[in-house]
Amino acid sequence: MTAAPVDLKGPGTLPRLGVGLSTDFYFPPLEELLAALQKSCLRPDYIELFRGKTGDLERARREIVPPDIPLTYHGDALWYTDPAFPHHPAYRRETCRANRHLDALGSPWIIHECARKTLAGRTFGYYLPPVLDLSVARVIRENALLLQSRLRGRTLLVEIPPFPFFSMGNLSPGDFFRAILEGTSLAMGLDIGHAMTAFRLEQTRFSPKDFAGWIRDTFPLEHVVEIHTGGLSMLGEPLSPEFWDDHRIRIPDLLWECLEAVLVLCPLPALRGAALEVDNKDVPTVVEEFGRFRQIVDPAWPEGRLDGRIRPYRGRTMPAGEGQHCGDHGTETLDNLLFETLLEGRPVRPEITRGDPALYRNRIYAEEVWEFGGHLPDIFPRTIESVEKILGNPRQDFVDFFHTIAFSEFDPYDYLRTKTCVTGLWVEDLIQRKKITGKAADHVLQTVREEIILLLSDQETVNGDPCPGESLREGCPDCGVRSRT
Repeated sequence: MTAAPVDLKGPGTLPRLGVGLSTDFYFPPLEELLAALQKSCLRPDYIELFRGKTGDLERARREIVPPDIPLTYHGDALWYTDPAFPHHPAYRRETCRANRHLDALGSPWIIHECARKTLAGRTFGYYLPPVLDLSVARVIRENALLLQSRLRGRTLLVEIPPFPFFSMGNLSPGDFFRAILEGTSLAMGLDIGHAMTAFRLEQTRFSPKDFAGWIRDTFPLEHVVEIHTGGLSMLGEPLSPEFWDDHRIRIPDLLWECLEAVLVLCPLPALRGAALEVDNKDVPTVVEEFGRFRQIVDPAWPEGRLDGRIRPYRGRTMPAGEGQHCGDHGTETLDNLLFETLLEGRPVRPEITRGDPALYRNRIYAEEVWEFGGHLPDIFPRTIESVEKILGNPRQDFVDFFHTIAFSEFDPYDYLRTKTCVTGLWVEDLIQRKKITGKAADHVLQTVREEIILLLSDQETVNGDPCPGESLREGCPDCGVRSRT
């Protein structure tokens, strides 16, 4: 594969947008959110919208968001971390869809996590970080450049992912992102909460000043175009906490302090926007937190440090095929190793592991399977009511079953659809295991099928966004999809 040519003008040439919101179109409802902000005399300089239906994003630009407020795009389902990215047709279709979304919003960039949600044939709701290895960085670098070359002149912002209590690989997170970004025109999204989860794996104790110093000294800050602030759960002692990225909770004081420290202490020559992520919160909480966000960012904005260019890379470049693997493993084997470490508890060499994978297995994974993408009793109320008559506590049984299924959605990835389909398989398996027959079995099976149909229909209403080539005989010139008629 030939990477896109490097343009050293880089992300510093993007427009300066200021203080914004990164939010979903559907929840909290965009129109309601903007009305509440206006009532409180709070106005975002720009709004970043998550992946949705093209028509809804067009309506946001045309009818809901004032024309003088720019819109940017937070992508999903474009997993350039996947070695299969260059040749898998699903990613070509998803890139086509992303370009339609970028056109609808008029966005100069797309930000996307440098993470995975499918791994070793398994599906996850929570972001899984890449293995911090030079061979993995090389694959991501090449795939990210390929993706950017397909974005019709828009810039790709590679966003640091959250680390679920541990990381694996020989590189530090900062060196890993340097290996991806330096010498390219790719940009970086610096999520403060995500970076805090990474820093905690490097240090035994925590302070905002030390965190900002680590960001300044290790990351390629000349590539940082956007800063995100979302949510964070903290476990353990105040100075030695364990962090979990969690946008459902109120932003803790420590995260606000770290945001301010980074803005004050770190040179950010390409910074163009700082956005508060509000995709899982009620409107009153969003209004309150955005007010505090503005109070921190506005006076600390590094206005005088914008030089508009990326410095050319002075180090040695990384030729194709180069990379020191963890024990001579390829990227696919590294993925399997990550999966085995995360969910099967197999030991990994201590020199390439930071933190404790058991914290993910014991504290996040079960909650993720049961709650993420829709709390199972909420999305399958009648099914769970029926199952509870068979099992006293169905949560653990469902989690155990989910763990046994190698089931990856790929066209495109959608965790709710995955979870819905696995729920149907789980109920069928439960009926067989408990030897339930007759009308009782028929009732439970009919109930889960009815709720599956309803859920998939609702999901299609929100996220169904077919490629326009499906209605054209000549097909889509960008991804090759043709009419099914």
